[in-house]
This record gives sequence, C-alpha cells and structure tokens, in this order.
Amino acid sequence: LLSKDENQRLLASLGAKCVVNCAAVVCVYVPDGSISWRQIHCGVATIEKDSSRKSYFVRIYDMVKFSRLHEEIMFLEMGYTALIPNFHTFQGERSPMGLAFADVEEANTFQSHFGHLLNRWTRRLDTVTQSNKMMGLNHLQPAAERPFPSRLLSETDKRRLRACLGAKCVVVCAAVVCVHVPDGTDSWRQLYSGVATIEEDGSLESYFIRLYDLEKSSKLHEEAIFLEMQYTAVKPSFHILQGNRFPLGLAFADVEEASTFQSTFFGLLAKCSRKPVSVASNGDAEKPKITEINPMHVLELPVAEPAKSGFNLPSFRKKQKKSIVISAPTNFRHVQHMGFNKDSKQFDMSVLDEKMLQQFLKDNNLHCLFNSAEDTQFAVQFIAKNIGIKKVSHI
Repeated sequence: LLSKDENQRLLASLGAKCVVNCAAVVCVYVPDGSISWRQIHCGVATIEKDSSRKSYFVRIYDMVKFSRLHEEIMFLEMGYTALIPNFHTFQGERSPMGLAFADVEEANTFQSHFGHLLNRWTRRLDTVTQSNKMMGLNHLQPAAERPFPSRLLSETDKRRLRACLGAKCVVVCAAVVCVHVPDGTDSWRQLYSGVATIEEDGSLESYFIRLYDLEKSSKLHEEAIFLEMQYTAVKPSFHILQGNRFPLGLAFADVEEASTFQSTFFGLLAKCSRKPVSVASNGDAEKPKITEINPMHVLELPVAEPAKSGFNLPSFRKKQKKSIVISAPTNFRHVQHMGFNKDSKQFDMSVLDEKMLQQFLKDNNLHCLFNSAEDTQFAVQFIAKNIGIKKVSHI
C-alpha cells in the first residue's frame, strides 16, 4: 500500500544501522478490559533489524511527522497469533498488542516474516543442543559451549544465554541477579534484572561482567574487569563492585551462586595479576567484615580512573604525555630600551630614532591629537628637548 514517496519517508525515519525486512499499514490496539481493544496508534508497522542494538524490533512509524510511535523488541516467547485474517496479536513487553492491517496480503506477509525469524532463532538453539550431545566430553567441546556453574539456570536457560554471546565469548560463571545503582546517599534503585556473567571476550582480549535478558535475548549492561576493580560482599546475597561510571550493586537470587561469583571474580584477578589471593580456612575467598562496612560508601572513588580495558593489556594502555621542554634564549642582544628612568624621574627615550617615535605615536593613537603642523612640530621639539631625540623632523 505504500507509495514510492512514502517508502522514501519510511527509510528517512530509520536509524543509521536499521534495515527493514517487512512493512505494512496498520492500526495498533491494546486491551481495554477483558473483551475489548482500544486504538493507540495508526501508521506503518515494520519488522526491522537494528544492528546498533543487535536485536530485531516491531516498530510503528508516523509517516506524516517522520517520527517513531512505538517499538517492541522481538524474543522467542513473543507468541504471534492471527485471530482473523487482518487482525493479529502478539505479546508485547508490557501488554498484548493488536495489529489491525489495512490489507490482508500485507498481514500474511508480515506474519510470514515474523514466524521466519522466530523459527531461525529456534533452529539456532537446537543446533547448540545437538552440538553438546555430539561432543560428549567437556574437553572436546568448543570453549563457548563448555558448561559453567549456575544453580538456578536450567539447560534451556543456558542455551539461551550462549545464543546471546558474541562469536569469541566464553562464560566462566553465571548467576541470576538484580542490578542496583545508588539513589542518593543511603539507598539503592533497581536498574535491571537478569543473568550476570563473568566472561572472556576473545575479540576484545578482555574479561567482562555482563548482564543479559534471556527472554528478549539481549545484552542489558556490561563492565570491563580491571585489576584495580573493587569488589565487596556487603551481605551474603548483596555484593558491590566499582563500575566504570558509578558503583553497582548485585542482589543475587541464590547465596551459593553469589559465593561462586565472588570466588570466580577474585580467582580471575589473582590469575591475571600473578598474585596469590588470601583464602580462608574453608577454601573460599576471604570476605570483609559486614558490620564495619557502609554499603553506600565502600566504593566512593573518583570517576576519572586509569584505563580499564581488560586488565590493562599493553595494546590498550594509554601513552603518557611528555612535558614540552623550552630552552633558554640564545644569542641575546639588548637592541632598544624605553622606560622610566628612576634617577631623572623621566621617561627615557634617548636612543629612540625618528621612525620608532612615529610608530610609537601611531600605536598609541597620539597622532590624532595633532590638529595642525604647528602642534606636530611642538610635540617633536618637546620630546627632543626633554627626552633626547637628536634629529627631529616633521611627523
């Protein structure tokens, strides 16, 4: 249904790294009670790939105002249903969404593209599962598919997590957490919830703490691990680490996962710094005394810190700026002097020649004070008599 001009408008409304797979003219509805729907938007719906966010989206655009009205990130459990040929529903992030299509053929094409993407993601997960079964032993498995400790994650969750990883990323440890940030001086505010990992990123040659949303198959947050990174267990299930911009609080869903996460973190620092980690008698990493710690002031560090790119690898180190050395003057000669003579209590211009005098008067805008040739002659003679110019001519 879109004309050539409308297609151009749609392309102009996209982001820099967005590609449209399918588009259709729709009205968007949300549930209004238990048996009715309420219209909230009307425009063009797209299924598009957003490379900058590494995800697929269903987005609604207003072609008149060149603006985006709504978006829903696509995930495996989205559940797309065609109730009637031109009215389809799917599960949005907050509530079910209804799409009333203006054309039945566009509705069928939209549904086909939607199902194709979900099937492709499902096949990818099945491939990972089959590979695990065929590999058998852990030491024969690819590094990215090797098992990692986690009490709460099922095998399906672990497959979803591996599907979110980059090409050269390996998970060392994973845990179910809620991520908090400081909210004032004595409280915390929840920012995310999902699965936190300690993983090695071979493409960046660094280690990271990353947070994933398994339902949406997307990465929510990441922090590069560096040698000076402070990690404190304020409580058995609440740990604090110094992020790149501000402290982060990890509220673990399981105490055992929290302990494993902490010991993995300190073991990684010890391995990369080649320094032993103090270990308690029970084999766990030594924890600070909880009663002596203020959770909001443990990690109050200045924002500006050394480069934090994966244990300060040589390729990531910042070069130190060398101070500029300024030499002393050479071949110095006293060419001219003009100033106040303390002995005579007069301005000394005895060595000032005529050309320099003229330039002096012009630079100080004094030549404008001479209204006639007589004024100029008087000024020159006065200066010659009182200051010392030997040869005087008209200025």
